Amino acid sequence: MTAEVNAHLDDAAYSMTDYNAGDFYAQLLTSFGIEHGGCAFGTLIVTSPRLAKKVWVARIWEYEIKEWVLLAHASAPQKFELPLAEGWTKYQQPYYQRNAFGEVTIWGSVKKNSAIERSDVIATLPRGFWPPAPFETPAMKFVDGAPVAVMIFVHGNGQISTSATTSTGGAALSFVITYAGQ
Repeated sequence: MTAEVNAHLDDAAYSMTDYNAGDFYAQLLTSFGIEHGGCAFGTLIVTSPRLAKKVWVARIWEYEIKEWVLLAHASAPQKFELPLAEGWTKYQQPYYQRNAFGEVTIWGSVKKNSAIERSDVIATLPRGFWPPAPFETPAMKFVDGAPVAVMIFVHGNGQISTSATTSTGGAALSFVITYAGQ
């Protein structure tokens, strides 16, 4: 492919930017084939192993490509270490991430070597990873190795805290939390 794929666009904002990647695979969807002088109207779907999980779609109108749309572009989410509040340490490294669909996932195990009070802040997520509304979610608390089902609270400002979970001594909390991000 060459820059010619963008020669007849109605709007340059709909350009295909990956035309020089090479090794393309394409599927033309049309009801008018070569017997009618080529593709008068149709859709061209293009991808390549070199495009790193991208799929381009072109709209063909009166024998010309009029616009390109990047239909899909997915990549593995980047994970970040969860910033723990004072008094909490990692038991199994806690992380958070956002996937291509906007879902935020937080997972790991944390521990506190002193008493756990109701509403103790465990961590605070940075803006952009906050939930659209506060919610309570299940977790596991381990006291002396014995598991107990508990709830933790994810606040609208990104704070993650204990709900009604209390402990007179140290304990570990394990959790996997997923929600639609803002």
